[in-house]
Amino acid sequence: MKSVALYLICILSVIAATELIIHKNNGSPDVISIDAIQSITFDTSTNPDSPNLIINKNDNSQNVIALEDIQRMTFSSYYNIYKVYVAYQAAEKVGVINGETGEVIKEVDVNVSGMNDNPHYVVIDEINKYWYVTLLESGYVLKYDLITDELVSSIQVGNMPALMEIDSENHFLYVSRFMPMGSEESSTLVHRIHTETLEKDSVNVGASSPHGIALSSDGSILWVASNQSSHFFKIETSRFGEDGYQPENFKIDPNIQDSYNFNDGNYDPLEVELSIDGSKVFISCSDPEKNEVRAFDAADPDTLVASYTTGESPWHMVVVPDGSGLYTTNRSIMNPGVSYINFSDNSVSQIESEYFDLPHGIGISGDGSRVFVTSSAMLGGTSYLHVINTSTNTLIESYNLGENVNATGMAVMQNIPSNSEYPIQTSFQVADFESAEACASCHPNHYAEWSGSMHAYALKDPVWFALHQREQDHFTEHEDVQLGQFCIMCHSPVAFLTGAIPDPASFTLESSASLPAQIQEGITCSFCHSTTHVSPKTVVDMDAGNIEAVEYILYTDNLTHIKYGPIEDPIPSTYHESSYHPDYDRSEYCQGCHNMTIDGKNAEVTFDEWSGTAFQAMGIECQSCHMETYSGYAADTLEVPDAPYRENLHRHYFAGLDQALTEFNGEEAKASQREAIEQLLATTADMSFIEIPESVSTGDTLSIQIGVSNNAGHNLPSGVTFTRQLWLEVTAVLNDDTFYQSGHLNENDDLYDFYIDSTGLIDPDLTVFNTVLYNAEGDSGLLDVAVERMDHASDYTIPTSGSKITAYEIPIPNETEGTLVVSARLRFRALPPFLTLALVPDADVSQLTIFDIDSISATIPVYQQ
Repeated sequence: MKSVALYLICILSVIAATELIIHKNNGSPDVISIDAIQSITFDTSTNPDSPNLIINKNDNSQNVIALEDIQRMTFSSYYNIYKVYVAYQAAEKVGVINGETGEVIKEVDVNVSGMNDNPHYVVIDEINKYWYVTLLESGYVLKYDLITDELVSSIQVGNMPALMEIDSENHFLYVSRFMPMGSEESSTLVHRIHTETLEKDSVNVGASSPHGIALSSDGSILWVASNQSSHFFKIETSRFGEDGYQPENFKIDPNIQDSYNFNDGNYDPLEVELSIDGSKVFISCSDPEKNEVRAFDAADPDTLVASYTTGESPWHMVVVPDGSGLYTTNRSIMNPGVSYINFSDNSVSQIESEYFDLPHGIGISGDGSRVFVTSSAMLGGTSYLHVINTSTNTLIESYNLGENVNATGMAVMQNIPSNSEYPIQTSFQVADFESAEACASCHPNHYAEWSGSMHAYALKDPVWFALHQREQDHFTEHEDVQLGQFCIMCHSPVAFLTGAIPDPASFTLESSASLPAQIQEGITCSFCHSTTHVSPKTVVDMDAGNIEAVEYILYTDNLTHIKYGPIEDPIPSTYHESSYHPDYDRSEYCQGCHNMTIDGKNAEVTFDEWSGTAFQAMGIECQSCHMETYSGYAADTLEVPDAPYRENLHRHYFAGLDQALTEFNGEEAKASQREAIEQLLATTADMSFIEIPESVSTGDTLSIQIGVSNNAGHNLPSGVTFTRQLWLEVTAVLNDDTFYQSGHLNENDDLYDFYIDSTGLIDPDLTVFNTVLYNAEGDSGLLDVAVERMDHASDYTIPTSGSKITAYEIPIPNETEGTLVVSARLRFRALPPFLTLALVPDADVSQLTIFDIDSISATIPVYQQ
């Protein structure tokens, strides 16, 4: 019940949701308006082991649902829906559909010629906030604003444009075509459009109907399959527009003719997809006598890696986000359905339904939990949007899209991006930002909470300065590249943006005292509240010299001092203009600093750990737990008398796993930080005995298993997991005599892990949940290896919503009967003392608080054998 209670607390903490959707095992969801809910309670009076969920509504009615009948709960909100774009080829529209409820949010008229345009396929550019649709008959590609769904521009690309691939980073859109009877040159072209300038160029593959299309993750290679010649092509995207360029071609089968200049009607390759790691090229062979998905080696495309026999006429495909499988529609009149290929055992299973009618388009939700399929139902039939539960591979919904629609290509997104019209500033001065103290008079509560946060401590932390100096020295002496502002860019973003620290290699805690307050304050108020666009994840490439890789997108105005935030109706202020911004309630807001990879290896990936989980699906954002809501006044009523009382203010403790080592901003601030961390950790994990005997005999071995389940929205621990210590302390006491211990501390308060005891003999059963870094020479440990120069890491953290079980074999003393008490605690601290003292020799390691997250104990009788 503890984890269920936490679950409901998280649900009730979500803001911006409009509907609570309770998905039940019978497939019929209950959709309840958030505004209609008065309270949510449990009823255990009938059966304590199987309680009912009671939703009390404002009209005095109730929804009573047995907890065991609930499959999952999600929210429909502005940000948290499976938003599905479907091309209505016969209706000249694109339907925008809520994939959770089937509600048609809007239908966008895409007819631009006044005749039959035939919208065929949709692709979404979530980064740059546009979506595109191909018009098969009139030869256009249309560009729409993702926020407003308003037409931005149209581009004529010639006969029958079909599928598309988007390269958001480089602003390119690639367009294939479907011309089964084409013979002129335009039937063999693949186009590339620059999405900003709308300039276009092309590559002539030489084969008609180059329909299937897939782009490598780095945008350098475009794979294209000819629907007519049974050949596929590898196009170097840098050579688009190059006269005489002929891309490499490969055969679907060795027995295919060498020439690709005529239609062989053999395999009819329809669609191309790449494996998640880019190592395999999947091609659906739609000829009803073949019915295969073929996989080729991307490094050696002449090599057929695997061939999967699917349902009849495999059509469009989608790869599961974790790379474990692939779904393909079977566009058959007699045997319509969806095939699922399981890569772990190479099995193929079929999903069938009476509602499938010429399945065509397919897409998958970002969390991988739902596959969406369109039934095109030509000849005036009813088109559907089908929803498949990927955990069971069963059809759970078929939403009626209407007759004479002919639903074809589609695209799926989960998070609707914020308005793209917010301004962007490209250069900054320190004076563009105010000191946090300037905010304190009007916002004393926010200021007081922030003052005790790690954001305020970011550039006061002696451990950080020691690590910064150690790595600066190492890179100066041993590496070809310099770190520059690598550490500074997240710990003092104002300094990073303004270049206020010209020599990072000599930057110390002592020298920081001479810098302006806006820089000393670390992550300060005016920096965060000047953000106008979400930062992308930070991708550091040491070899390429892309080290200072974080990208902040802000706007300051020295005239209006505008500040942005999550309050939808801010009142006017004489000090600064205020503007609502929806991104401030989104997890993506945090990813610039809290999701970093270095040379393709995970350094700190808290956002990725949350992304695609049930927490994301339920709309539980980072802010829900780390900036929880409360009721009160956003501004001090003495300073702002007309400040309204609000129900959705956010705390600014930013409680996490880190804790200040030294006093800063007063002892009261430090104490409030410790209290906030303790409250956060109290519900983070649960412990239980998975296996424990009812009794044991003297001289035997006590076999127990202890399980730890993670209730957090990310891995446990998360962040810089290589310095964290989350461990199990296990104690066995027989007749008040302690005879077994694991996870206990030595005289220096250190664990007997491999840093302290390299032999592992003192505490062989020690269980620590963290990551361990290794360098290229195989050295491990925090004293030798830093994340900036690690070669690989071992991950022992507990996954999001996951659990880990540890087994213990404890010898029982001979000839001692009595009462045995086994107890265990799950303990955490941010830093180990040995590392702290190695970095800061005069550190007071007694300030490294150990937090007990959960504890369990059991009493077992010991009998004489």
